[in-house]
Amino acid sequence: MAEGSSFEGKNPAQVLPRCYLPMTQVPDSERQFARGGDGALAIILILVLVHLFRQMLEPDVDFRLVADFAFTPANFSASFASEDIWRAARAAVERGEASSEEVALLIGLAPRWWTPLTYSFLHGGFTHIAVNGVWLLAFGTAVCRRFGAVRFLLFYAFASIAGASPIVGPVLASVFGWVAVWVWILLGAIFLGAVHDFTSLMASLRHGGAGIGTLIEDYLGRRGKLLFLGFAWLTLLLVIAVFTLIVARTFVLVPASAGSSLLFIVLAVGFGLLIGPLRMPLLPATLLGVVALFLCLWLGLAWPLDPARIGLDPARATTVWRWLILAYIWIASVTPVHWLLQPRDYLNSFLLYAMMAL
Repeated sequence: MAEGSSFEGKNPAQVLPRCYLPMTQVPDSERQFARGGDGALAIILILVLVHLFRQMLEPDVDFRLVADFAFTPANFSASFASEDIWRAARAAVERGEASSEEVALLIGLAPRWWTPLTYSFLHGGFTHIAVNGVWLLAFGTAVCRRFGAVRFLLFYAFASIAGASPIVGPVLASVFGWVAVWVWILLGAIFLGAVHDFTSLMASLRHGGAGIGTLIEDYLGRRGKLLFLGFAWLTLLLVIAVFTLIVARTFVLVPASAGSSLLFIVLAVGFGLLIGPLRMPLLPATLLGVVALFLCLWLGLAWPLDPARIGLDPARATTVWRWLILAYIWIASVTPVHWLLQPRDYLNSFLLYAMMAL
């Protein structure tokens, strides 16, 4: 401590803000609530009770409850893009994915501004609650120790709202009109997702650039770290499975997207060769790559990869695409990033800008 400093001879707990203190120096009175994970356990108990209550309801009453408290993007954009929304709704009814009464109820209601929070208390089953509960216990206990009970509950509410903007959000919202897409991107990515990522970086910097595993070991011990890493691995498998299924079904339902995506992979590798071994300047390579990108889109629309042409039904075509996508994931994960992923994401950003401008 520097001579003459106001900190000299004082307990850090009396001088530093609480967020800068190690857990051993946070006052016991501020950690008492969270020592046994009481905050996380209380939330899990509420989730279980809500789901048990839903089990006692008649199916039509339960559907009405879901319609009132689940987050439905169509409710927020129906008045702006009603034709697009009802066109997508009619297609869903024709495919047998929903009844006309259900569609009318979900879309016809006025915007319910509480649903970005209340949806987090609705789950598809007890397995869903169990998986979410394990994560809540693993991380919620440490957060509650640091924040205290009231702040932890407010943070949980904020995290629930942030959870309404996952990666697939803009894609799903596009079905319900352009307004929903803008809401998901602006509120989800900028004000919620970016804050989350920035906070994660700041937590790492405050601990000497350590990773999340090291941070968890510091606060929860080695057993907590191993538990986190195990669940992180399982969660990544789950994420890969979900995205694989989403993409496979999209390729079957929209055959033009399959052809464009395959051409785009080839383009990304070629672009990586241009700016890498061939040493082409970035600007002309970018102009050439963007033109080729939209050419891939046009070729995909002109010659879609329709599985019906080779005698595959939708179910079998989805299975074939799943295996092909998993093979691509493995290849992309072991390929040097500057050969495929980096040029792919760079060119993909221009497609995103174009879609937002349109």
